[in-house]
Amino acid sequence: MANKKQHILETSLALFVENAYENTPTSAISKAAQVATGTLFHHFKSKQQILDQLYIDCKQSLKTALSSNLQTAKDSRGLLFLMWFNYVKWATENPNMFKFLKRYSESTAISVDARAMVDNTYHELLQLIKKSKEDELLAKLPLEYLAMLTKLHFSTAADYCIAHPDTLQKKKLPKRLFEAYWKAISAK
Repeated sequence: MANKKQHILETSLALFVENAYENTPTSAISKAAQVATGTLFHHFKSKQQILDQLYIDCKQSLKTALSSNLQTAKDSRGLLFLMWFNYVKWATENPNMFKFLKRYSESTAISVDARAMVDNTYHELLQLIKKSKEDELLAKLPLEYLAMLTKLHFSTAADYCIAHPDTLQKKKLPKRLFEAYWKAISAK
């Protein structure tokens, strides 16, 4: 039973990324997932519930990835590099999840309840930026601006690495990409 539910979610994710939530009727999800419409509604009360569950699943997956292997970092800069690398690696391994979050993170289509369940996705990253700013490692810029710049750079690096899949396997390129971000936010 759980496999069908997961299959419906995976199918919906691909369709929402390709066609957008608004342009994907439940009949298209049922057809693409090769399940009866009744089966779809057995697992999900509505298309909105599918969207919200995808949002929660994607955010939880990203949060888990962001905090992976952080104990290996020696300092704040190293910790930020690991979070950057984890984010980009997650995006390249889960391009549909990444594209879904890019499209729907700011969308009013996501329910308030779904947002509340995963509003701490970037908590560790934001705490690190705040601490690095307090330690005067970062430029004298507003914290909110640094957070926005971080989100933008992480996303841009992920887009680049998805378009150029061998990037993370290259010896020096990932560090150069991170350096571009570090130069933009560091106190120098």
